[in-house]
Amino acid sequence: MKTPRELLLQRHQAADAKLDRIRSDVVSQLTKPTVSVEQGASTNILLRLWRELIWPKPIAWAGIAAAWGLILVLKLSTQDASRVVTQKSSASPEAIAEVRQQKRFFAELVGIAERPAAASANPVLPRPRSERRPKLQMG
Repeated sequence: MKTPRELLLQRHQAADAKLDRIRSDVVSQLTKPTVSVEQGASTNILLRLWRELIWPKPIAWAGIAAAWGLILVLKLSTQDASRVVTQKSSASPEAIAEVRQQKRFFAELVGIAERPAAASANPVLPRPRSERRPKLQMG
């Protein structure tokens, strides 16, 4: 008794010749596109780079692209704030005097004693070590 595979092969054996003729016709109709040597070389290099660098790890490249996108978004979102800070730093002398006066009023309301300006102008400088005398304790 023949197996189902053998029965199918025997039934379709006549089609092999037809299929071979169709294959040869299709292959003869195929023509390679003519590409100049310069275009072929640059395309070949780009294709090799794509196949060797990017295609093997698309998830890693997507992660890197997402990280750079996040960096770009953060950079653009903080750029406007830096402009505002530079504009505020170039305030007029009247505005600076007004801010100082408001700080004094706030210090008075809260009860913070204001430091005298003379004390902050002359800081205490340490003397050289040779002038210091150790204190001895006897006891």
